[in-house]
Amino acid sequence: MKKKIKFIGWVLILTLLTSFALPMERGYAADSVVILLPASFSTQKGSASGNVVNMYVRDGASIFFSTPSSIYRGIHTFYLQKDVDAQTITSLQIKVKVKLTTPAIQRWQWRLYDWQARSWIKAGDTVSVQTSTWKSLIFSISNSPARFVGTDGAIRMSFASTNSTGNARIDYESITVTYNPLGTGTCGETTNSNFESQVLTLINQQRANAGVPALKRDTRLDTASRLHSADMACNDYFAHNSLDGRTPWDRMHAQGYTYHMAAENIAAGYSTPAAVVTGWMNSPGHRDNILNSGLTQIGIGHVYYAGSTYGHYWTTDFGTP
Repeated sequence: MKKKIKFIGWVLILTLLTSFALPMERGYAADSVVILLPASFSTQKGSASGNVVNMYVRDGASIFFSTPSSIYRGIHTFYLQKDVDAQTITSLQIKVKVKLTTPAIQRWQWRLYDWQARSWIKAGDTVSVQTSTWKSLIFSISNSPARFVGTDGAIRMSFASTNSTGNARIDYESITVTYNPLGTGTCGETTNSNFESQVLTLINQQRANAGVPALKRDTRLDTASRLHSADMACNDYFAHNSLDGRTPWDRMHAQGYTYHMAAENIAAGYSTPAAVVTGWMNSPGHRDNILNSGLTQIGIGHVYYAGSTYGHYWTTDFGTP
């Protein structure tokens, strides 16, 4: 008996002149959260006084960071527990409670260490802090958050001043890690990054034949695509909307991807990259998405689960930031 094959494509186009309100972000039932507290801090320039445990609760027992003769710079280290796979992390959220003496002429910055690029990436600063007033700040990182986790689970955060004209106090600091256990294979599903790379090559070949610039992969769209393919496979359904009601645009937004043009193709039952791309190209709506010159980026997710109706599930999320 011939297996039934399904594929659907959606497209949404927004111009810069269009007023569009994104839906309120919904929670995803498969997400899990862990809150990391600083394990240690060290000073490289300037001086600091207090114990790291003073950053565990908002109780007024703060750590004092001073700039007596130079800028202050130090490293705060957090550790991700071993049972959380860094590759399943969907976002990092830094929460701090800080007070400054001279915020008008001095800013303090938090940066995370990118272990892949071996560089520091700015997470946030104190631009909104008023003089001698405690302020709670939140900084979110959703673009490839796994890159900030070392092989030993270490997350390194730099805290530094822009000059030596004032001091800072921190009463609380934490990193909230949101991750999706589904990515670890909770239903027995498997992913295939080689298949995903082949899909990109085949789609860009089709675009080149049509005189359209190649698409570039975006890690945020990759995550949104993979999670949706896994969700369809593990929960045995086939649709653009997730079972909890989230649309493709909700899922892109949840990964921190904002756009003025976006589209999604999904397919099920195709066992090879060549077969799924051919199927899409033979469908007018999917073909239009693939060859749309206004779309510049792509995310690709392939998941296989033998216990599902169609076995192979494919999602390609397209976007223009």
